[in-house]
Amino acid sequence: MKPEKGHLTIKVIKKCQAIVFEDEIYEMSDEKGNKYVMHATETGIPNLDVKLPPGYSIKKVELNKPLIIVPFGAKGDCYLNIVGDHLGQGYHQYEYANSYYPK
Repeated sequence: MKPEKGHLTIKVIKKCQAIVFEDEIYEMSDEKGNKYVMHATETGIPNLDVKLPPGYSIKKVELNKPLIIVPFGAKGDCYLNIVGDHLGQGYHQYEYANSYYPK
């Protein structure tokens, strides 16, 4: 389900594996300090001309080292936050504004 322009969908999935990105990424961020990496598109081509909520931005970033996303959770649980935009692009959250992972 795609959100309307200027809105995002947020899902939490259970997936017990690390995810690795190398070379370059498309990074979405908000003014609070949360960061997300694009992992999927409906067209196969990332589109930076996306209408995001106020305070959000997206840019291409060159990586100096691999970006490794490790699931969060307690007692063996493995969760990842997934965000979707109105163009059908999906993002994994990899930095959190707070000093703790969500529960």
